[in-house]
Amino acid sequence: MAARYGLHGKLFYDASGVADDTWIEITKVIGQPVITEGATENDVTRRAGGGWEESEPGAFALSIDFVIPWEPGDTVFDALHAAFLNDTTIGIAAFDGDYAAATATVKGPEFDAVVTKFQPGQVIDNIQMTDITVEPTLSDTPPYYWTTLLRALPNGIANVDSGTIDCGPGTPVGTLEIEAPVLTTGELPDAETMTYDIITDTTADFATPTTLVDDAITQTGAAGAGAALANYSAAMPAGAERYLKLNVANSGAGNASAKNARFSLLM
Repeated sequence: MAARYGLHGKLFYDASGVADDTWIEITKVIGQPVITEGATENDVTRRAGGGWEESEPGAFALSIDFVIPWEPGDTVFDALHAAFLNDTTIGIAAFDGDYAAATATVKGPEFDAVVTKFQPGQVIDNIQMTDITVEPTLSDTPPYYWTTLLRALPNGIANVDSGTIDCGPGTPVGTLEIEAPVLTTGELPDAETMTYDIITDTTADFATPTTLVDDAITQTGAAGAGAALANYSAAMPAGAERYLKLNVANSGAGNASAKNARFSLLM
């Protein structure tokens, strides 16, 4: 993947938390958010360590610091301020690109958060700014690192592959997710199907792909109403190689190319 400018990074919030999955971009961020990820350090220094300090990682730590204008009445400002004042949970996501329009992978953390700092600044020769810090909080959905992309669905009888998710070296781990969109009867006529498979390969060029998950989702047009939204979520199956793609096959003449499927890896 090519290097990306910091300008292309995106910060999102959801006032109802990550489970709601209705993300709003925080467009008024000044400069670059500071995303701190790491593990706490446990001292395990031993006499047998030859005089060297020794450490083992503990729990992961995550926080995001960012600045927005002090702007009461702005929707984003008010949502963040209310979360701070009322000590309520808010969903936060920070990606290296626009997850809502990504045909190549975007990556970043997503978590239920509390706003631990909401600090106004009143520099005399500048507009008033607000320093904000968000950190993970108690939640039924623990923080996770998301790798995700979109793929437009086929037009007519065809199958298409998504971009590639690189699981990195070693045995792939995590949870795989697919979101298949709502389809109208024009996009998926009665008795026609839209089938979603996950394929895998040892190399990024997919010279010798194999099917990892067959028929993860099958949408079937019915009753002149197309097909409802459908989801797949499962732990990484045995047999996964480093590289993954979503393959979508359309059995009929409907044109669904205006709709996107989402393919994601959660870690």
